[in-house]
Amino acid sequence: MRRIELATSSSFPELTPSDHSLVYPLAKRGFEAHAAPWDDEKVDWGAFNGVILRSCWNYHKKPGEFRAWIAELQARKIPVWNRPPALLWNMDKIYLKELEARGVRIIPTFWISREDLSNSLDQILDDQNWDRAVIKPRIGASADSVWTTTRSDAQLDQPRFQKELQHNDLMIQPFLSEIHQGEWSFIFVDGEYSHAILKRPADGHYFVQTNHGGSWKLRESADFLVHEADSIVKTASQCLNLNEPFLYARVDGIEVKGKFVLMELELIEPELFLSELPQATERMAKAIKLRLELASMNP
Repeated sequence: MRRIELATSSSFPELTPSDHSLVYPLAKRGFEAHAAPWDDEKVDWGAFNGVILRSCWNYHKKPGEFRAWIAELQARKIPVWNRPPALLWNMDKIYLKELEARGVRIIPTFWISREDLSNSLDQILDDQNWDRAVIKPRIGASADSVWTTTRSDAQLDQPRFQKELQHNDLMIQPFLSEIHQGEWSFIFVDGEYSHAILKRPADGHYFVQTNHGGSWKLRESADFLVHEADSIVKTASQCLNLNEPFLYARVDGIEVKGKFVLMELELIEPELFLSELPQATERMAKAIKLRLELASMNP
């Protein structure tokens, strides 16, 4: 059997139930799937026919090492998906600015670089006319180091803001109350729409992640939302000028006044909720098999 590495992380070394659902469909197609942390130096990546990124959920805490790992896989000509250009582009949320320039609707965003320590948080909120705002690191995941402030609290939060800027490029966005109605996640497999998840925060909270008390359900969404998500995936592919669709992608966003607003496009390590839809698992396994066969013919 040929071997596939489903890359996890030292923080989350085991496969999630969703990713574990790939093991049998891959085995039926002649591939033995294994989990190994991307940041485990003992792993011999050359022993595998290909690497599929899955729960690499700590990459944002050591982005330099993550980039070096991707570069190592490329140098050793080890097939990896999503493709390295997509992974590297998607690490920094500045990609949202590029998508916006191509017509994608995003949450209004104020971008700040680490070296610019002169910014005043209360001045930013005043200038943007935002009563409440969300502060995020540009390289981040799982709502790590995400927090909110208000005009009345901005001066008190300035020391925290400046401390964050010493370590991270930041982005500031208005807090949108529509998050309480739920955040949509549209999952794409091999460039095609597969299924949708609606995630909701716990009462009185705004994080939708389950580790923050959020919940999710498999849901049917309005056709126009699926169309918007599909357009975003295609626009991202155009940005990268790729010769193949993304193996996997997740489009996260909310509905605001009847329009879909993108929050994030996940191309690195999104939860895909594959175990909720067996046909999606089969489609993913089929796409992996085809890509690995093509890669073996074009080393």
